[in-house]
Amino acid sequence: MGYIGLAVFAAFFSFLCLMIVRNHWVYQVRTAILYADFAAYLSLPDYDVMVRRFWVWDAAKFLNWPETQEMKEARHREKKAQLGRRILSKREAA
Repeated sequence: MGYIGLAVFAAFFSFLCLMIVRNHWVYQVRTAILYADFAAYLSLPDYDVMVRRFWVWDAAKFLNWPETQEMKEARHREKKAQLGRRILSKREAA
């Protein structure tokens, strides 16, 4: 039972970690779409459905339309802003 129990525990813990990451990803995608296009946000499936379909990691597949250049640029600007905030917080802490 030792190795089998350990394997089951490892599989369960890995799945739990995946679902935590998935929950955060779904939250970020839904809020980004909400601010970008409210009509597209209304066409999204429920939050729970998006979390449970953990094999789908592309938000455009939930929407049935490709990601626009505007959304890519907004995501890029947000990543740059997050990086800038991290750098500033590290400078302030020093």
